[in-house]
Amino acid sequence: MFKKIVKCYDYKFIVALIILSLIGLVMVYSASMVTAVSRYGVEGDYFYQKQKLALIAGFFFFCVSAFIPYKIYREKKV
Repeated sequence: MFKKIVKCYDYKFIVALIILSLIGLVMVYSASMVTAVSRYGVEGDYFYQKQKLALIAGFFFFCVSAFIPYKIYREKKV
């Protein structure tokens, strides 16, 4: 069953999602380094670390929800 689930994914979409997330992570790092230090008085990579943790959590929930069959998400009539 695992092979059947993994076989039907759109891997181009998943790769595009990962690449765009990594580009966004780099953009957050480069755009917020000076602001974090000068305006908020925190480490230069403060916002980068927060964004990285959010990406890791989001990727985890993405993987968990990808293996749950979509029929479970449908509303069941009572």
